[in-house]
Amino acid sequence: ISHEYIFHTLPIDQYVDAFNKYLIGDSDISVVMEVNGDTHILRAKLGDILKDILGRQPRKYELDCWFTHLDFDRAGVLGIEEYLKGVQRLMAFSEGTSVPTTFTSYDTQRVEWIHHSRVGYEPQQTLRAPLTTSQEDAEPSACLDDGREAKEEERDALGVAKALLRRKISD
Repeated sequence: ISHEYIFHTLPIDQYVDAFNKYLIGDSDISVVMEVNGDTHILRAKLGDILKDILGRQPRKYELDCWFTHLDFDRAGVLGIEEYLKGVQRLMAFSEGTSVPTTFTSYDTQRVEWIHHSRVGYEPQQTLRAPLTTSQEDAEPSACLDDGREAKEEERDALGVAKALLRRKISD
């Protein structure tokens, strides 16, 4: 499914104004979190900010895109610098979403394939939709030494579970 994103058509001032509307200021939260309330917002307000920017209720694919590019940290607050970096990534994604190459001729496709001049497969770009957690690959840290150690640990854990099950059955 292909979606047309409008994030790149909106001026950066609109993003900044919406952010400034939700600053936490000199509240108890800024004291507890030890942040400058004049440059931070609660991360929970990101949905409200998007609604203000669009001037309407955002669609699901817009929300997915927004949170993919802006809500990648687990901290409870979001600073203006991090927000602006996320907005830049969001705008680049919105403007530069590329559609996978389509061919009208087998010969053209074959030549492209032979020369390897196709665009590399980047799911977040070619699918024109942000990745969801169910689509993400396992983190590299999960694979230890070509995955051998991970597989051995898995086998060991499975062996222990089987041994416990045999004991229960025999009792």
